[in-house]
Amino acid sequence: MEKRTNLFLQNVAYRFILLGVAIWFTGHFVPDSVMLWQVKVSTLISEGGALIAAIFTVHAIFEHQLKRELMRDLFESFGRSSSVLESGIGAVHGNSTKLDYTPDIETSHRIVIGLHYSDRLFRQLTDRLQRRSQVKTMETTLLICNGKGPAFDYLLSQLDSEAFRTRARASLEILVSQARAIQNSNTRFEVLRHDKVLPYSFVVADSRLWIKPFRVSSGRHEITALEIQGGHSLVQLFF
Repeated sequence: MEKRTNLFLQNVAYRFILLGVAIWFTGHFVPDSVMLWQVKVSTLISEGGALIAAIFTVHAIFEHQLKRELMRDLFESFGRSSSVLESGIGAVHGNSTKLDYTPDIETSHRIVIGLHYSDRLFRQLTDRLQRRSQVKTMETTLLICNGKGPAFDYLLSQLDSEAFRTRARASLEILVSQARAIQNSNTRFEVLRHDKVLPYSFVVADSRLWIKPFRVSSGRHEITALEIQGGHSLVQLFF
């Protein structure tokens, strides 16, 4: 139906172009002595025909070229947007330090947190994780880098100075100590050590997943985090 409508409009445009050319051509046969309001009728007819032909020529060009390009751009943009939606990405947070995990930490049946050695996130969530450990229906798994494995040695080698490496070791010790303190008081809080160089840290809840890329560059930078909605295959990889 749409194809037939477009064909009909194209034919109408072509006919008006031909009509405009015919009117313009006819104007040349009207004697210059014929006047209307002190204007040559031949001029009025010729310029009117030229105007009609020009208008519908522009219309035809738009229909054939510009409209096609516009629709292609729209479909490409929609295709990119739909692929993002299908992947489950619900939001992109420009500064991962401002993420609020509170609602999910307090309500999710199961939480999995994957970290390297930084204790910052754990310090923010310690009280809430402690309360979770007292709820029989809630389970928490914390993955922490093994401080005596090659993965941690590699991570240390990426730091710029010995001062940063010392700080990283201290941070890991604090993280393990605080996590063990909660684990010892409740079996529903599990602490596992990993010997992998993860390209990200993550928090997985029942309804979503947050992924924060691991920064290997020097200096201080805001780190972007991805929020993935639950129910997608990407989230299932972390359970």
